[in-house]
Amino acid sequence: MTTRSKHGIFKTKVYTIQYKELSTNIHVALEYPDWRDVVLSEYNALLTNNTWRIVELPAGMKAIGCKWLFKVKKNADGSVERLKTKLVTKGYYQISSFDLMDTFSPVVQFSTVNIMLSLVVTYNWKIRQVDVNNALKLDFSLFVRANDGMVTYVAVYVDNILVTKSSQEETDQTIHKLQEKFSLKDLGQLKFFLGIEVHQSNRGLFLSQIKFVTKLLHNNQLLDGNHTSTPMVTSTMLSKHEGRTLSDPQQYSRMVGAL
Repeated sequence: MTTRSKHGIFKTKVYTIQYKELSTNIHVALEYPDWRDVVLSEYNALLTNNTWRIVELPAGMKAIGCKWLFKVKKNADGSVERLKTKLVTKGYYQISSFDLMDTFSPVVQFSTVNIMLSLVVTYNWKIRQVDVNNALKLDFSLFVRANDGMVTYVAVYVDNILVTKSSQEETDQTIHKLQEKFSLKDLGQLKFFLGIEVHQSNRGLFLSQIKFVTKLLHNNQLLDGNHTSTPMVTSTMLSKHEGRTLSDPQQYSRMVGAL
């Protein structure tokens, strides 16, 4: 009898590792080597950037606590990309306009991202993605010299950064300069950004939101729903005085907000 193993034919085995997202208990996280590594990386980056100073609490002031947040970031196919953690303050202890004024995060407009992607497709550039290990307040000016008409395009969305340029070498140098100032993780060529899966080839860019849509359907128990080309009859007249009241209006708000 001739078997597949005798001819060196073996069925490919796929092994997956499942990480359970932890609670905010830092002591539990430190018991796991993988989580301990990302916690120490985040903590060392905070120290390197001189994020805080230890002082005596002034009279009449109150101290706000902090906590660790843990997240398992996944690829578009559901596999684990990396573990991520952040140390954040408990902002819900503060009162808006009393002891909390304005907070700012750099959020690039999606029209700008569209322009970047159009340039990448038009001129066949490569686009890189880096991730900031922790949020920072920028209190300095950054000047970039343009050589031989070349321009570096950088798009920042909170802690996700896209970098592209006509020269791959210049792109590498830009990321290297950023790494000298900040604690960054170079994620390589753009693959996944703001819920959009990106595939780049010689023919252009293929953008897909399969993961985002699947997660949205799963969160709203709609994975078994029937497919239809148009989700709603456009001629329907809606009225707040007719029909049944939703049992969970917040779920409807979350769904519409996600769409």
